[in-house]
Amino acid sequence: MNLEAVLALLHARTGLEIGSLGEQTVHAAVRSRMKALGHRDGEVYADRLRVDGTEFASLVDEIVVPETWFFRGGELFDYLAGHIRSTMLARPAGSLFRALSLPCSTGEEPFSLAIALVEKGCAARCAIDGVDISPRNLDEARSGVFGELSFRQIAPSLRARYFRVAPGGWEIDRGLRNSVRFLPGNLLDPVLLATTSYDLILCRNLFIYLSPAARQRGLANLDRLLAPGGLLGLGYAEPIDRADRRFEQTGPGEHFLYQRPPKSPKLASVLAPALLPLPPIVSVAPPVHEVPSMTRTIDRARQDADRGNYEEAYGVCVGLLAEAGPNADVYALMGVIQQARHLTDEARQHLERALYLAPNHHEALFHLLLLHQQGGDVERALVVRRRLERSSAESR
Repeated sequence: MNLEAVLALLHARTGLEIGSLGEQTVHAAVRSRMKALGHRDGEVYADRLRVDGTEFASLVDEIVVPETWFFRGGELFDYLAGHIRSTMLARPAGSLFRALSLPCSTGEEPFSLAIALVEKGCAARCAIDGVDISPRNLDEARSGVFGELSFRQIAPSLRARYFRVAPGGWEIDRGLRNSVRFLPGNLLDPVLLATTSYDLILCRNLFIYLSPAARQRGLANLDRLLAPGGLLGLGYAEPIDRADRRFEQTGPGEHFLYQRPPKSPKLASVLAPALLPLPPIVSVAPPVHEVPSMTRTIDRARQDADRGNYEEAYGVCVGLLAEAGPNADVYALMGVIQQARHLTDEARQHLERALYLAPNHHEALFHLLLLHQQGGDVERALVVRRRLERSSAESR
């Protein structure tokens, strides 16, 4: 059974170094999904993965390693909670400390931070996001119910205070469960969480599974997501090269924390607007950085997409964003491509980014309207239809 095309696609999208998990393990997961779908040809299954986001997620669920537990890392969370408390005391009232757990697996890590913050009395001023590539992991995290193995390193007094016995294990306090927002995402996605920056990012024990090139892409994304002066937590087997000036080691050595050096006040003020949540409609679009060949390159990518070469066209768009910065036409095309591949959530995100940059972008409005109609969201479809009609009238 030829699995090369499947493994190549898996590596391209996730950065997974197949040998890090063992070839037999990965091959067995692929064969299991192929058998479930009645596929015998690896090329045919790879073709399906390219256009079927749900099936790709199912394959990822078979492969990921959800090995985690509460307060993994000993005193790390107490240290982080103390750091957050000190940071917030020095900030203006009403400001928010943002923390990200990526990958968050089944939720034990972000919930550990949430508990530690409550213990330090500073939970109200901290927002925590958990991001993972696995839908199954996210479903378990959102349920808030955990088995005995998740409590191998938590003090019994903490479990008694913040959990109650429930069918299937122990259920976390509902207030704590609601304090963490869980989102799907891939560290290698160049527009992951594009409108947010974080004061703390925990990305532990992921890089050991990635190829060297994927690690560099991941570090570039972490650098983008981490606020000036923010902390990055990695695993003990994932040290950053000391020659990498983007991050400086800080804190107790056993916690493997790095800090992004603070930027100058002038640069921070330039970056700040891009870190605010995107409004649904804006009156003034931020400047778009163009390169002379961008229009021609977008046209070629569009032609590739029209021929069904979605992977190549999407890759061209990613390259354009990395080279020239945000562009409404590029985001709109990425939305159309992902819509054709039935990756509905990603398509919607790209189209909304296009509309943030250009509120009257006709193509983005039209395809967002189709997505809402196909999803049965009548109210949102009506809102977008009105915007589309108003935009068309103004352009006449």
